[in-house]
Amino acid sequence: ESVPVHEMTKEEIRTVVAEFATAAKHCVQAGFKMIMIHGGHGHLIAQYFSPLSNKRTDEYGGSFENRIRFAKEVLTAIREAVGGDLVIEMRVSADEMVEEGFHFPEAIRFVQELESLIDIVHVSYGNICEPRTSARQIPPSYYPRAMNAEFAVELKKHVNIPIASVGGFNIDLAESYLADDKIDIVAMMRGFLADDRLAEKARRGEADRIRPCLRCDHCTQNTSRFYPILCAVNPVIGRELELNMFPPASKKKKVVIIGGGPAGMQAAITAADRGHEVLLFEKQAELGGALRIAAKARFKEDIRNYLYWLIQEVYRRDIAIKTDFNATPEFVDSLNADAVLVAIGAEPIKPLVPGQENAVLAEAVEIGSVKVGDRAVIIGSGLTGLECALSLLQEGKKVTVVGRRSVSEFGRDCNNIARIGLFQLLEEYKANLIEKAQVQKIQTDGVVISENDTERLVPADTVILATGYSPRTEEALAFNGTAVDVYRIGDCTNVATVKQAVHAAFDCAMEL
Repeated sequence: ESVPVHEMTKEEIRTVVAEFATAAKHCVQAGFKMIMIHGGHGHLIAQYFSPLSNKRTDEYGGSFENRIRFAKEVLTAIREAVGGDLVIEMRVSADEMVEEGFHFPEAIRFVQELESLIDIVHVSYGNICEPRTSARQIPPSYYPRAMNAEFAVELKKHVNIPIASVGGFNIDLAESYLADDKIDIVAMMRGFLADDRLAEKARRGEADRIRPCLRCDHCTQNTSRFYPILCAVNPVIGRELELNMFPPASKKKKVVIIGGGPAGMQAAITAADRGHEVLLFEKQAELGGALRIAAKARFKEDIRNYLYWLIQEVYRRDIAIKTDFNATPEFVDSLNADAVLVAIGAEPIKPLVPGQENAVLAEAVEIGSVKVGDRAVIIGSGLTGLECALSLLQEGKKVTVVGRRSVSEFGRDCNNIARIGLFQLLEEYKANLIEKAQVQKIQTDGVVISENDTERLVPADTVILATGYSPRTEEALAFNGTAVDVYRIGDCTNVATVKQAVHAAFDCAMEL
């Protein structure tokens, strides 16, 4: 639906300026000590400053001096309204990443003109109205951490007020930048959602116990749709009041968990914390399950950190752990458990395509158990296939991804900002994406596909299957009857995300 727009009138400008000041006064009355004025990311103040959006021909548009006039009026009104009762921080974009927008040299001048009216300048990047810049505003796991810090470091040389930087910091990077006096303040949001006791743990010398953020952007995607805040790895955030209704377990139960992947480990941690006796069995030699495969790519440091954290937290607790052990239904039945939680995961789907013996599985590629030639064709356009493609591209391979859907639907199981970042990297590394294609046959020299009823061979040295996973439903159902209460959690119920596995496991263990 189209919305009629018009250039703001002078009266509307005065009204908005006054409303900024009123909002700041309300913050003082509510007891706040600090506010942030958003002057970046294409929000209103940035729209006036940016030649991309400001096409006015009056005293608010055109020259640099005119384009910063609105920002000056807003900040002056706020300062007059609150005096020194509030610390005023202003967020700015160092660069809009759009040719017609403003760039770093002009952003430096912008801050210099305003620094007498503010106490802290908070340096970010990009323009929210340009989706392709969002991966720099909220860097997903495919990108380096602290991507915007270089601009904050440089800006600090040009102004005389404290500089804050934002953009995927973790506690180690934050400590490094602060210790070297490169910047004055580090701003973090996602890290504190993953672990709301992050600062306290760091202060106590327990940084190794900080729950790592995956930078999966589930939190930002939720709030951008006006849903409650949630975190993939912290099942408590946003649910504190609800979970206060769950006291420690009134009766200690014997809880057996089959499977040491993310769901099994989270269930074990939560059940142990509630006072239950927990026995955890894992078929492989080490805990981790599907996370061990997901963590292999070079850009999966966040997943690796979370995997190590989960394992560490399991071993910190009084949990009986047995790895490299196949806990059969008959064995579990003999344990006389009060509750059994089955978290045995899923298995790769092999499509019914002639010649599939000529292909290898994506998970085998990720763990390095097969050698991939210089030219790879990946069948499957979900997140597994696209991440496998990026991993191989970064190794210098030539990669083609074949999908049945249109490219606009490739990676639809990925959160929006992460997907934008992933596709930008695939484009940068020159991935070949073939859409709306049906695989007819897999050969030793490539894949035969059909497009619009026309067949052709896509040459390859290695063909890789990334066609999804299927829950181990039948195997999981075999545990029915091994205890009064038997629950299936994680991928063995429905193949999904880390968030869904962790939350389902937590919820199940909370109700034991």
